[in-house]
Amino acid sequence: MDKLQTGLLELDVLMGGGPPRGTLSFVVADTGRGKSMWLCSQAAHSVYEGLFVGYLSMELDTPTVLARIKAALLGVSINSILEDPQGFLRAERMFQKLLPRLGALVVHQMAPFSTMIEILAWKKKAEGRMGRKMDVLIVDYMDKCASHNPRDRDSDYKAMNTVFETGRLDAKQNGYWLWTASQAKNLKTGEKVQARKIGSAEAADSANKGRVADLVIGM
Repeated sequence: MDKLQTGLLELDVLMGGGPPRGTLSFVVADTGRGKSMWLCSQAAHSVYEGLFVGYLSMELDTPTVLARIKAALLGVSINSILEDPQGFLRAERMFQKLLPRLGALVVHQMAPFSTMIEILAWKKKAEGRMGRKMDVLIVDYMDKCASHNPRDRDSDYKAMNTVFETGRLDAKQNGYWLWTASQAKNLKTGEKVQARKIGSAEAADSANKGRVADLVIGM
């Protein structure tokens, strides 16, 4: 696969099939608009296509991430997996039937303010355990990363440039898709954006994110 589809037909057509390998893409949205849901959906579609997906969360716990990805794969309610014992058993039976055609999925929870260097070290270990290169790395989300460069400590603007550039360069060099999300915020006033259209300039902390990334989708 040279391009990674999202599973949303209209959007994939608009993007010419999706971003190519070796690229960094992210969605930007206000709080509660579905950033993590998007990333879980992308993970589900990617693993359905037989790819090796690594999902690293700095926000949600592992069971919740797994439930969201399974719900997207199976077309069932997330709550039916998390809260209904019978619903959980039904989902597990459906999942077992689907399992032989799926790729690989590794979900890991990491503390906020981890660096991209630490994330990439985890990726390398996961690849060693699975015995194959990771096709898709999803970080939920890189806004919560810290820069590994001590000179960036007093500037979120510089720190996010280091974080996003480190991820983009590694994705390019190793030929995998890197997906993440960013909180939307009005850079002039510091207030959350309420407008219907959100672009790369509204990414919180640093406009460098939009400059570095290969693809930005406003939600």
